[in-house]
Amino acid sequence: MKILNKKMISLLLGCCIWQTQYAQKVWPGDVNNNGIANGVDLLYWGVAYGATGPARAETTSDWSEQNIPAPWPQSFPGGLNYLYADCNGDGIVNNQDEDDAIKDNYNKTHDGITPDAYLNGVPGQAPGLTLQPQFAEVNVGQEFHINVLLGDAQIPVQSIYGITFKVSFDADLIDDEEHLEFEETSSSWIDPGGLNSRVLKKRDPDTGKAEVAITRIDHQNAGPGGGKIGAFSIVIEDIIVGLSRDTFHMQIDSVLLIDKDLNMYPVAPDTAMVIVKKQTSAVSGNLLQSSNVELFPNPARQDCTIRAGIPLDGVQVCDALGRPANFMIEQEQDGAVWRVRWPKNARGVYLVRCYAGEAQLVKRLLILNEGP
Repeated sequence: MKILNKKMISLLLGCCIWQTQYAQKVWPGDVNNNGIANGVDLLYWGVAYGATGPARAETTSDWSEQNIPAPWPQSFPGGLNYLYADCNGDGIVNNQDEDDAIKDNYNKTHDGITPDAYLNGVPGQAPGLTLQPQFAEVNVGQEFHINVLLGDAQIPVQSIYGITFKVSFDADLIDDEEHLEFEETSSSWIDPGGLNSRVLKKRDPDTGKAEVAITRIDHQNAGPGGGKIGAFSIVIEDIIVGLSRDTFHMQIDSVLLIDKDLNMYPVAPDTAMVIVKKQTSAVSGNLLQSSNVELFPNPARQDCTIRAGIPLDGVQVCDALGRPANFMIEQEQDGAVWRVRWPKNARGVYLVRCYAGEAQLVKRLLILNEGP
């Protein structure tokens, strides 16, 4: 009888572990091997960017199961081998894997889907992913932007290598796929030089869903920082017949922010709304200039004051979903100054609407405490 020494047993166990963990197929574009190709896969791909290893027998990016090669030297935290990031199987993780596999195979699935992990944070506690509309009101057919800001001076992002987020919007108000597009900010604070990052942007015009993913590729984290990372460009061609005005909503549903070691950090999502009018001579932002309306302090702890350059006809406060908030609003100085107070458990982000005739201006208020 042949006796196995410890070294031989170790080698045999290693082979068994490899066969057990990776006795499956590669689906080009599903980098984290969870059954679906999406923005999370771009983040994994960015972490593995530039790595090399054994090529597959067949070099292809087609969405079909591919036999795995020998294991690569590197693995992601958690043990998943880098070979899954080599989407086209040529032995190197590079831009072709992104263009030909992750983007082309986006949202395709195969058996055994495991939901991706996202980490939504609490407003006022985690850095925010903020939606900032260019105008409070727009005309039908007018192009406008909703800026996307990640982190700010109060709560910056401490460290980032990549981020992906999913949004939902009113699909019935968007007639053409080209009428809602995301444009990343060139040389944003995530990639000041503009050369060390890649972006994935996908949308489904029928369901009103979109996803944006941004990753660095140089194995260096960015941050601390905050500011604009891009903007949605939107055109609403028409609203429901019989209505003179409607409301366009956009909401961030899920966010995942990672560093280069795939550590996850919470980010607070946001909601935006824009009034769309069929017939109006001007956008309210042109009548009520943001610079002429002060909201202070902001963030606030006890109460806040609104000071306008012109008398306001009214002030309303809504929560992030557009629902009226039960706040105390007092008018002072003939409508040019207003005082806002809130009850307990009011912490969060609110929309403060200021009215003057047909004009409307919306400002955001962040409440940090839980009321007096």
